[in-house]
Amino acid sequence: MGSFIVNGVNDYWLVYDEADPGYLGGAYFKFNGDGSSTHYRKNLNGEFEQVTKDGDLIFDDIDWVISKDSILKWGEHSLDIVDYNDNTFILYLNRQDRYLFLFKEKKGSNRKGSQYYIDKRKEYPEKYPEPYSGNVSD
Repeated sequence: MGSFIVNGVNDYWLVYDEADPGYLGGAYFKFNGDGSSTHYRKNLNGEFEQVTKDGDLIFDDIDWVISKDSILKWGEHSLDIVDYNDNTFILYLNRQDRYLFLFKEKKGSNRKGSQYYIDKRKEYPEKYPEPYSGNVSD
């Protein structure tokens, strides 16, 4: 299982938090083979850049390890690994009763950020009718 989480040279894990999607919706990590993880973000050009600080916050590499009973210890967090495959990890943060999701993204992928979809919805509101409103368009 540990080998699945270790990133290739061009792979990054996008972290999605179901309870607060805006907070971690743009945070990427590389889980390195030495048991450390490194924080990244995508810049406006779609390129990954390492995050070492943001204002007053300092981001050091975070240690991680997966135990034999499928618990990811990542920094101060202990997360149950609910399910995983080559491209996705579903993690349960028991103490806060919520799920985190890791989605693998390759360098150079054309996945658009959330702002693209927010802008699209604003530009074409007729394509996004409210449920049960009876207004449906192609």
